[in-house]
Amino acid sequence: MFFSMTKTTGGRTLEKAKDFLQKKRNRVAVAFAAAVILGIAVYFMTNSGEDSAEVLYKAEKELAGQKREETAVGIQNYQGGLHPAFAEYSGEKTLSDLLFSPLIRIKQDGSIDYILAEDIDVSSKGKTYTVRLKDGLKYSDGSKLAAADVKKDLLLLGDGRSSFGFRDCFARLKGYDSNKLTQSEDMEGIEVKDDTTLVFHFTEPDPANMYLFTGGIGRTANRAKNKYLYTGAFMLKGQPANLPMTLEANPNYYDGKVKEKNILVKNINSNNIEAMLTKGNVDITQFQANKSLISRLKKSGVITLYHGSSDVQAVLDFKSDSKSAVNKKEVRQAVCYAFQKERFVTDSLGDSGQAAFSNFKEGSFMAGAEKEMYPYSKEKAEECLKNAGYEKNKKGIFEKGGKELSLTLKADGILYADLFVQQFTKDMKAAGIIVKTTDSGNYDLYYRNAAIPSLTSVGAFLDERNFQDEKLVSLNARLKKAEDLKEAGKVCKEIDEKILNESLTMPVYTERKFAAVGNGSHKIEVKDIDRPFSELLK
Repeated sequence: MFFSMTKTTGGRTLEKAKDFLQKKRNRVAVAFAAAVILGIAVYFMTNSGEDSAEVLYKAEKELAGQKREETAVGIQNYQGGLHPAFAEYSGEKTLSDLLFSPLIRIKQDGSIDYILAEDIDVSSKGKTYTVRLKDGLKYSDGSKLAAADVKKDLLLLGDGRSSFGFRDCFARLKGYDSNKLTQSEDMEGIEVKDDTTLVFHFTEPDPANMYLFTGGIGRTANRAKNKYLYTGAFMLKGQPANLPMTLEANPNYYDGKVKEKNILVKNINSNNIEAMLTKGNVDITQFQANKSLISRLKKSGVITLYHGSSDVQAVLDFKSDSKSAVNKKEVRQAVCYAFQKERFVTDSLGDSGQAAFSNFKEGSFMAGAEKEMYPYSKEKAEECLKNAGYEKNKKGIFEKGGKELSLTLKADGILYADLFVQQFTKDMKAAGIIVKTTDSGNYDLYYRNAAIPSLTSVGAFLDERNFQDEKLVSLNARLKKAEDLKEAGKVCKEIDEKILNESLTMPVYTERKFAAVGNGSHKIEVKDIDRPFSELLK
């Protein structure tokens, strides 16, 4: 198998809501806590030397009279999108993950959790994927969920207007028509063999193809009336157009009976969030944070633990230009093979956080764990180029037709750009590829990075609006002067620790900045969650 996880969700353990989860003793109660914490907030910090993490916020203050059988949750940014093809905002995506189960989930380490799929076979050439469904699958109304239904549901995810995060995977299916928003139901790239078997035919062996199967499956019966056929642990009670709404157990959930009675979803906004939390009107809340609000909540006793992290997203794009050498498939693959991303990440981040790499836009790879396909070795890179007719010259550089293989790299970003260039250039040269740098628009490869800030992180700290502390300014100066990745990682750890201890800054400038908070009616202390959403504690 050759695939990996690039998101910062899943694959990490969290400190779990001990009382909340042990009292309820059912996977769906855990699922919802995890859905909010994992799906909304990637705001936790890996402990040094341990495969565990602490959730950003936990509430340990008991509130009298707030014991409820149901779980009450507050979310922001709900605009009516529940189906994964329409769920655009974070609150919507959280609900969608509870309502619609995918064929598979890919964890941080690249391993797969099979959900609706029993297994997936990948051909030796990496272009054909055979998906076998679990037996006895049903929609929430009790109707049979067969392979033909899965195909129809997937085509909705691949619609040109879909919000599905891996919609670009559909463009690599045979018969995909880029001129059409909606693909034909007889599209040759998805073949229905029988009621439980589908065969997917891709035009290229991209390890990212596996992510096509991570979209939630469900039927839109009447979107205008919020009426769907669900496959997740929960289903919408009635057809409410707006919040509040109630989620109730799906009686035909593939993994057995759901014991959680109801989940009550409420609207949270800047005007009511403080009252909702401090008065115990919600158990778990998603909200966009700011320093003033966090300070007030901490004083109220609602928030007793506050953590930040330094997740870094690095993107290396291949330029879409017919003249560029990287548009030759063998060269792209050689670059993927040769770049030692895991070493770069480990040395640069150290213990200060985890790293997530996005896929190359032109379909080369997703970094992380697809070692079967792209094992990060110069030997594989050299083999790939030799098969394409390149030969090494006396200088150890590959050439074809007397022209050396030289790639031009443009790099920028708020973090590690210079150090990345050094590492990348070294890795490429070891594999026989020359790398030159440029600041112009005439490049083959473009590297950029950005912290994916948690509530506080290197990314938030480096935002110039947050330079309000002399010690942080000093740390930033040290970061810029770092001579190697390990030194930079140590500085970032100091930044995290300082922000953690003093709560200096709260990001308020991107949609991703949300937190999971328990209000105290349950003691929220999350632990040992390795799988998100409705697939926990099997």
